[in-house]
Amino acid sequence: MKRLESGIHRRHAVYSMRCVFALAVYCIFTMYAQAANTPSTQLMTHKWTVASGLPQNSIRALTQTSDGYLWIGTPSGLIRFDGVRFTLFNRLNTPILKSERITALHAAPDHRLLIASEGGGLYIYHHGEWTRYSKAEGLSNDNVRAVVIDYQDNLWVGTDYGLNKISAAGITHYTTTHGLYS
Repeated sequence: MKRLESGIHRRHAVYSMRCVFALAVYCIFTMYAQAANTPSTQLMTHKWTVASGLPQNSIRALTQTSDGYLWIGTPSGLIRFDGVRFTLFNRLNTPILKSERITALHAAPDHRLLIASEGGGLYIYHHGEWTRYSKAEGLSNDNVRAVVIDYQDNLWVGTDYGLNKISAAGITHYTTTHGLYS
């Protein structure tokens, strides 16, 4: 019983910390979004759609890498935006992509772009080279929902069938038998 209560308190604490973090980020971006002396008539917004070059109007993930590129994950592929034009990466021009349905993106500090996909596993794009991790390479599932990198250079990959840690030692799976909630 105590373990259940501890788990519930832990989840509430994590949720509370996420809410506080989100509020702090919102406040900081709002504060810097408009300088105090800038009249609202001088602000610009851009709207990018299919007419602008996107393969579709649905966006699932967005990140910016340290080289300045804006990366956009859509159900129709991965898009790199350089500020002027969109470059689409899909199965037709990037054969390593087994699925174009991008679910999450993460820009790693070492310039790697981590790309989660639905049905295709995890892709890593680094200096023009592609690497793929899928069930065949040891992931618990090819439906990747989340990906991050930690300070020890471990990749944490969330799939439909658990959490995977990719490290120099290999791939480790974590499931409900290891204490995951579901």
